[in-house]
Amino acid sequence: MDTFNSENWFPAIKQAARDVYGHLDKSIVSYNEGVIDVIKKEYPIRLGFVKGEIYGDGSDNITIIGNRIDRHKITALYIRLFLEKPIFTVNYQNNGPFPSVTHILANEMFCFNIIRAILSSWYNKKIDKEKFAPYVNPFLKLLYHYKQRHDFHKNVSYITHTLAHLMYFIERDFLI
Repeated sequence: MDTFNSENWFPAIKQAARDVYGHLDKSIVSYNEGVIDVIKKEYPIRLGFVKGEIYGDGSDNITIIGNRIDRHKITALYIRLFLEKPIFTVNYQNNGPFPSVTHILANEMFCFNIIRAILSSWYNKKIDKEKFAPYVNPFLKLLYHYKQRHDFHKNVSYITHTLAHLMYFIERDFLI
């Protein structure tokens, strides 16, 4: 695990985003792959902030080498970045049909796919869909609410740690 680097997941994330977009109505939702490149550049900076909060380095320098954070915080950091910078945009027209929940929550469902992929890859297990089913809608709504109100939390790191606790809950109770 010494050579593991969570930044190496970006090519797979791009492919997952293309796959999600392939199932959406392009007349309702647009996809901006360039946002993933922006997130990729911001990821190491944010990772440094999270590491600094956890390990501290005694200075204003956010570069902390060698200290690793757990998969829950890595997953939470990805989710936070993708909610702050959504890759899918709903193009609702007043004269057209109202978008389905699938289209409205495309970013949140994409984030849930990231969660499943990261947590599953650690243990080679899957989330028990049947057992998690009662939590899916409330969880997606929580992510949507955070996305809509992210400016309030933007500079407050506790949201990353709160999301990390949710990742732990999902892992603990729903991986099979």
